[in-house]
Amino acid sequence: MRKYLCLFVLLAAGVGCGGPASYHVEGHVKYDGKPVEEGAIILRDLDEKFPSVRAEIVNGGYAMDVTPGKKIVQVRATRKTGRKIEANPGEIVEEVAEFIPRKHNFESELTIEVAGNQQDLNFDLEK
Repeated sequence: MRKYLCLFVLLAAGVGCGGPASYHVEGHVKYDGKPVEEGAIILRDLDEKFPSVRAEIVNGGYAMDVTPGKKIVQVRATRKTGRKIEANPGEIVEEVAEFIPRKHNFESELTIEVAGNQQDLNFDLEK
């Protein structure tokens, strides 16, 4: 009985219930006028109150659920260089390299404000 009373008190106080609101955002990512075929988009909370959210970019598009507020946008993507390299002794693979400049990922200053569901949150990144 005492165990159930404690559970009731915790639930009534809101402990463990819900969390911050989140909104669905989706859109497309282009670099130098062309869709980013594969990669990732990360939305970092500017105030660092909430964890970062990451979504895969597939055929230029992405979708994710994210908490409201001001976010820093980071885009990461790699592509084949055309060279073959040795990954492990005796294992030859195609080399891939990051092609999105640091100003759009690690050193990004691109920010957005998430205040509700957004269907057309598109990014056209320049060289």
